[in-house]
Amino acid sequence: MQRRHGPMGPPGNANVQSGTQTFVSADWLWNDSWSLRTATGTTNSWFTRYVDLNTDLITEDIVNNGTVLVYFKPVETQTSWTSLPYTYLSFNSQFYYNFQYEYDVGSIRLHYFWTPNGSAGIMPGGIEYLRVTRLHL
Repeated sequence: MQRRHGPMGPPGNANVQSGTQTFVSADWLWNDSWSLRTATGTTNSWFTRYVDLNTDLITEDIVNNGTVLVYFKPVETQTSWTSLPYTYLSFNSQFYYNFQYEYDVGSIRLHYFWTPNGSAGIMPGGIEYLRVTRLHL
């Protein structure tokens, strides 16, 4: 069977755009929340540290018709990028570190928070432990 091809399309990258930002612990602000709808009429919310990133790459058309993907380097010296959302278990296996994001026209908000590992999971003592040293996006 012989395949027939249509006319060649224009060269390009399908309108993919990207940018990189770096910030440190002092850039993370306190007392926002990230919520997840778990069932009709039921939502779980977690207090978070957050950082707002301004970008002209996220237009109204992207919000309505496109998608935004966020990647980061969990460790400054790491060479590979990891996608968000990102969750990892604490050293003592009592809780998870969580990184989530949300976006709107002109901005991305990153959230950082903990969740317990099961019903017996013990969270760190005090919000002051909720810290991030450096994140590369």
